[in-house]
Parts: sequence; structure tokens; C-alpha cells
Amino acid sequence: MKTPELAEALVKAAVHAAKNIPVTVKMRIGWDAQSINAVEFAKRMEAAGAQTICVHGRTRIQQYSGRADWRQIAAVKAAVSVPVIGNGDVQSGADCLRMYEETGCDLVMIGRATYGNPWIFDEVKAAAEGKCFVPPTVEQRLAEMLHHIRMVLADSEKSEALAMREVRKHTLWYLRGRPGAAAFRAACCNLQSYADAERLVQEYLERHGAMPNESVSVKPETKQMV
Repeated sequence: MKTPELAEALVKAAVHAAKNIPVTVKMRIGWDAQSINAVEFAKRMEAAGAQTICVHGRTRIQQYSGRADWRQIAAVKAAVSVPVIGNGDVQSGADCLRMYEETGCDLVMIGRATYGNPWIFDEVKAAAEGKCFVPPTVEQRLAEMLHHIRMVLADSEKSEALAMREVRKHTLWYLRGRPGAAAFRAACCNLQSYADAERLVQEYLERHGAMPNESVSVKPETKQMV
């Protein structure tokens, strides 16, 4: 973001090397609050041959703090002719519809909100169709966490102990915002085996039990989402 001319040269080289393979660019809105250059940067990316541009509405210095500035996503959409993907602070189906409405973007990218929550895509689909979304129960969340661990172990060429070290970071998210989540996350950091994970899940359910979940419904949006 500090050297848009270099980024443009890099994208040109990538487009030349890729030949008929589409080259896309994911960018932020600037390096810091004093150097917002999203529109200029996006125009350079388009000129260099990028076929799609994804804009995360924060600066590099912000990392993931503060709020994403969706106005800059809208400004980029208005400035270029290639498809624009909006990204940043989409935590729900309602957020997704609002980003479409406020930015005019062609698609929405969801990042951190998917951690421990693969159901968010069902929520977005329900929102687009104006239907109620029923969040997963605690039992369903924990069952999916165990499924996630099994998939990692099945694909890993490492020992179970080493693979479990890598999977711990994924387990931390499944009970976010729920009673006992802090203690559960702390225990996840010490998982050594799949059997440990099963015991942890069983202990949590015995201690906290099931929790009711409220359905979520939002007004449908006319834009088609893919």
C-alpha cells in the first residue's frame, strides 16, 4: 500500500505469467489513517490486469482493530469496472446484506467470522431468502469441532500429537461467547490427542448442558449472492 507503483508492476508480471488464468488482488484501504489510497491503488490494479479486486475496509496499521470503513469499499466499486468484493466486519447474515446495500459490491468475503462457525454461510443464505436461521445447538457445535479435528488428523502426515498442536487453534472458536468458553479454550490449548478432545467435550456438556438457541430472521435482499 506504500508503493502502489511496485504493486502495479507485480500484478502486471503475474498477469503476463499466468496467461489465461485470472489474477485477482486483495487489498486494504491504505497503510494508515493518514495515507488512505484505496481508489488510486484499485485503479492501478485494474490497469495492471487484475480481473477482480477484494477490498478489506481497514488500513494495514489497523490490522483487525477498530471498524472496517465500508465507504472506501463503495468508493472503489464506483471507481473501477472490474468486480469488487467487500470484506471486513461481516459477522452475520444481516451484516452481509447491509454490506451489499451500503457498498454496491459484487460479492462479500467473510473471514474471521467463519472461525468455529461454518454455519454462517447457512445464515447468509437464509438472510438472502428472507427465511429464519436457527443457530446450531451447543451439542452441534461441539460435534462439528470433533469432526473438524478428525478431518485435520486424517489429512496430516504428522503424528497425532503434532497434528493436535496444529488443530488446537481451530478448537478455540467453537464456543465463543458461551458460558465456560474461557476455561474450555484454556483446556483446548493442552489437547494432546483426539481422545483428549472427546473427553473435554463430554466434560463440558456434563457441566453446562444444552443451551437454547434463538432463530434469526432478516429482511430479504434483492441482490443475488453466490
